[in-house]
Amino acid sequence: MFTVHVDRDRVNELRLALLPMATLCDTADIKCTKQRLSVIVVPSRYPFVAALRMLPEFFTSFQFHPVAGNFNAYRANFYLKLFITNISNMYSDDLSVTLYLNKHNALAPVKFEDPYTGYLQYSALLLTNSHRIDISPIDLSVFFAIRSAEFINLLSDLVVLPTEYACVVVKKTEVVFKSLRNEIVLSTKKNDFIMGGIPQEDKVFFLISPSPIYFFYHIAYTSKFVWFFKTVSSLSLMSCCMDLYASYVVSFT
Repeated sequence: MFTVHVDRDRVNELRLALLPMATLCDTADIKCTKQRLSVIVVPSRYPFVAALRMLPEFFTSFQFHPVAGNFNAYRANFYLKLFITNISNMYSDDLSVTLYLNKHNALAPVKFEDPYTGYLQYSALLLTNSHRIDISPIDLSVFFAIRSAEFINLLSDLVVLPTEYACVVVKKTEVVFKSLRNEIVLSTKKNDFIMGGIPQEDKVFFLISPSPIYFFYHIAYTSKFVWFFKTVSSLSLMSCCMDLYASYVVSFT
């Protein structure tokens, strides 16, 4: 079983981190291992899988309790919007939240507690079978990053509609963003880029579908840089780091 506790100082950070995910889907998978807790959405209208990944250090307390049956991971589907609503409607900003994840239960108990007044209330997440769709491991051999402010400006100029793609061509000397309506060329000498593994006389292609634009605006605003990688299955992947302990990851399918 996993017990995840968020003190009152971080409850609002958790709520704000979950909000952009809830704009894509009403429900989400919650996946918990000893390494991290992930909230994964698979939006039916868009060609990507998105995840919010939080390391144990993001939470006030993150505990794994070994049980019989070699249980060391947890995954289920839950109503993400309802969980956010429950947090938003808490009567006090002093409440902490504790989540109990047990493999054999159809409900995940949620405890709301005010340590100063003794207030205590229990709720529960109604769980269903998970989507079992995951993001492939990241191939770190090739990557590049662009400043978030620059990326946000690019999104406005590219005009990529739902289900459409934009191609990103990365060379040592320039990065080209191409959509059906526009092409933007950025010189690596005049702009702030971070890149690695790009062949000197070659190019690397990334295929992205940055729609709905408000979702990508939101996650880009949380980070100084927007990072692009390939997965081990050669899919394009985008990452925005909120801080050292939490990040958004989007894998384009």
